[in-house]
Amino acid sequence: MDNIIYQHKDIVQNNNKNIIEILANAGVEFCRALKWKEENNKKREESAFDRGIELLDITIDFACENKKKYIGCIKELCILKEVLCDYFLLDNKYEINKNYIIKYFEDYATSNRLYNERI
Repeated sequence: MDNIIYQHKDIVQNNNKNIIEILANAGVEFCRALKWKEENNKKREESAFDRGIELLDITIDFACENKKKYIGCIKELCILKEVLCDYFLLDNKYEINKNYIIKYFEDYATSNRLYNERI
């Protein structure tokens, strides 16, 4: 993991990771990718997608390092990554649409917002 050059270095180095916050941020990137996909701007779509996947990979790595706490999340996160890669990079065999992606990540954004309001 140390040989990888991360764009989100601050998150990788943070020992107090908040999975909900990271997934909310990943959702922002995937929503940006959706926007650029609709506008047929492949370069920006790919950049936003890459940032979202990086955040998702960071989340998966963190969950795997803390299996005891996140054992139920690991499979879901890996399936999510597969579905998103299929949607953006392949032929969308899972037949999801942009509203599914938006709704999935909206829940994390809402949870993160509520959590931060309590602090």
